[in-house]
Amino acid sequence: MANEHTKIINKIAKEKFTPFGIVQKGRSRTWIDDNGWFTTIIEFQPSSYSRGSYLNVAVNFNWHEEDWESFDLSYHSDGSREGVYLNKYNPLNLFKRDIGWVDYEPENEEYFIKIIELYCDVAIKRVKYFRKKLATLRKARRLILRTEFCSEELWGSYHKGTICGLTGCRYRQKKYYKRLLNEVRDAKLDFEIEARECVERLIQYDLDTFKKEIEKIILETRKLKKLPELEITL
Repeated sequence: MANEHTKIINKIAKEKFTPFGIVQKGRSRTWIDDNGWFTTIIEFQPSSYSRGSYLNVAVNFNWHEEDWESFDLSYHSDGSREGVYLNKYNPLNLFKRDIGWVDYEPENEEYFIKIIELYCDVAIKRVKYFRKKLATLRKARRLILRTEFCSEELWGSYHKGTICGLTGCRYRQKKYYKRLLNEVRDAKLDFEIEARECVERLIQYDLDTFKKEIEKIILETRKLKKLPELEITL
């Protein structure tokens, strides 16, 4: 069957992830660890060319209004990473070979199952890592400020300015937000204009008002992403 490999992936994922409260997004190959102001996304990424899977694990901050999951801090099974060095644990070397993509071959199904089980174990370690490093806003600030984001001047500035504002660092908040405004000063693209308008508004608030506004953004973003309703108190 054409989707047999997807059934195998989701069956193993359900068995592995359910004890950790990680839930499937609809009937897709994406699973979510919901932490309110951020979610960790686990994606068994397919390919247009063959049956099988990559593994992507990423944190998506919910403090920017959008209806999709962006990979703000991410880790990929091919060994690349966006932003953050996760740790020295390298579980993607199985049978003395690196695993970035695993093909599904019916005659070699046992091997496919072993790799998917490994992917799930990797994902659980990533989830635990992010839960620990983002457990409080102050801990999150340490991680976010030492991260070099793929779009550092734009989204890096937004994330760093936001976490600084949420933890009472007014000077740093303004520094990063002004860096973003300088980056998009002559913006032409819609997402750049939206980011500029958002930050121009946020930078004017005192810290208490700022925090309440970010809570509103998180609630609206969660609604757009069809995440469960939660009380958000930062």
